[in-house]
Amino acid sequence: MTQSTYTGVLDLASGAFRLAAVLVVWRRELRAIVRLLAWQGLALAIIPLTVGIYQEDTALVTVGVVVLLLRAVALPLLLARAAGTEDHERRESTPLVNTTTSLLITAALTVLAYAVTRPIIALDPSPAPRAVPAAVAGVLVAPPAYRIEILHREPNRVHARVASGAGRISAVLDHCIPHG
Repeated sequence: MTQSTYTGVLDLASGAFRLAAVLVVWRRELRAIVRLLAWQGLALAIIPLTVGIYQEDTALVTVGVVVLLLRAVALPLLLARAAGTEDHERRESTPLVNTTTSLLITAALTVLAYAVTRPIIALDPSPAPRAVPAAVAGVLVAPPAYRIEILHREPNRVHARVASGAGRISAVLDHCIPHG
């Protein structure tokens, strides 16, 4: 891998990581957000893979593969399953502020991340530290924790294990009800 290819791939991956973070803030449909998180995981995994291949460091390549498997494959599959993938289950996240304000806050946090990490980039002139501002901005603009509420699904049927234990319900009914 040449120096220009190495630099180009790192810049592309860190830019794709940032773009995915902004698009996650912009989008409201949960299936689209899960897909964007998968693309963001792919961009994130490309960074250690590229550095590992360029520097011939197997530990970095291993980290890249693990990030790829967890962040771009396993996590999106689990989130898609939890959010519901059926067509009739078009769930949307409920924002605390409108989209325009969210994007302006995202832009401000991104500028802040680039300003704060500027001294770090100045320490090392190589291309790898140029991905640091994108990583810091990705942490600052992470999807808010209130969206985790989407993972609580309503059951649409009774499972066999639960139904099989219903025969012992009379034992429960014979006891006094607490607090009442």
